[in-house]
Amino acid sequence: KIHVTNLGVDEKFIDLSKQDGKELVTSIRKKYKLSGKVVLFVGLIMNRRNLPALMEAVSNIIKKTGETITLVVIGKNHTYPYFDINELAAQHNMTENFRWVTYTSDEEIFGFYKSADVFVCSSLYEGFNITPLEALFLNVPVICSNLSSLPEVVGDAAYYLEDPRDPAEMADAIETVLFDTNLQEELIKKGINQAKKFSWERCASETIKIIESID
Repeated sequence: KIHVTNLGVDEKFIDLSKQDGKELVTSIRKKYKLSGKVVLFVGLIMNRRNLPALMEAVSNIIKKTGETITLVVIGKNHTYPYFDINELAAQHNMTENFRWVTYTSDEEIFGFYKSADVFVCSSLYEGFNITPLEALFLNVPVICSNLSSLPEVVGDAAYYLEDPRDPAEMADAIETVLFDTNLQEELIKKGINQAKKFSWERCASETIKIIESID
């Protein structure tokens, strides 16, 4: 018998979201030299998280549009088979438009979320990925794989990738969301409602009820 209880957004992000955040965003953009529009990924970098396709997609958008876009990746490199992330950025001519932060504080991660124009989760598989939920909660438009558990997390509040292995499709999705303000507003509005469905209080309450129901 299986019962599912979903996770919630960290209390630190909830507390930080009550602040204005503009000063922190200014500080983050200056410290990490974030130029133009910001595409964000947060999470341990594993092969199934499909980072090479994301880097190629952003590179293609820059070449096509001439727009200044910065791809920010936050997370340690846990790839196996291993690939060199900075070398991959260089292969896609992304070095000047790429920021890789292996580890930082919750406050800075909050600042990166609030600095982002779009959050991308292009994973090929996830059990339950908390970072798209954090992005929804913090009013960041989300682009997400339509695979495994991810639709359960983001509901109708994300712009879906049917084939996250396809950099061309991903580039089209990112370009669409980055430059369509009406779509951004729609995704943010839906994201707020979706994020309300998840909390640690609800997780704890449902877990207790399940335990109490066991004979």
